[in-house]
Amino acid sequence: MNTQNYRTHLLKNGQMAVVRQATPDDAAELTAFFSHIAKNSPHFASLDEPIEQWLSLDSVCRKILACQSNNGVIYLAFVEERLAGAARVFRYEESEMGDMGRITAGVLTSHRGLGIGTALLYSVIGWARSNPSLDLLTLNVNSSDLAARMLYEKMGFLEEGLFIQPGASSGQQYAHGIEMYKFVK
Repeated sequence: MNTQNYRTHLLKNGQMAVVRQATPDDAAELTAFFSHIAKNSPHFASLDEPIEQWLSLDSVCRKILACQSNNGVIYLAFVEERLAGAARVFRYEESEMGDMGRITAGVLTSHRGLGIGTALLYSVIGWARSNPSLDLLTLNVNSSDLAARMLYEKMGFLEEGLFIQPGASSGQQYAHGIEMYKFVK
């Protein structure tokens, strides 16, 4: 595991998480991670693009490179050298409120509730605050994912609205999503 420019976080179970930016060398592990998330998360609904774009090694490698060159970042969280969580932010829109970054994130079901999501969000928010072109971060969360909603609220995100999104992996045809935002400047 490449540990250049990393941060460690003490988790609630006493283990250490290592959080660092993704590189193209991480594409295979990130592809397997998203495959696992898509199949096993009871709250997984959708990313801002089809999940299939995260299940191809070539596509994931291109996304990592695109983040590096187009004002975005992907952070990875490792526990005992195993990828346990990932968060991406990319600049996606200019508006009257400023330039916005969109967050997508996930943590393995087996590692939820330990503080990995918090560690990833601290990294993403810190990166956004140091990025002169971003003023606002946005994300959406499945309305039934109470733990994620509480995490985002704890990190200062506010609810903007409710919307209907394609169904969760649990077989639902539709799920309710909540759009959330946080000013970083």
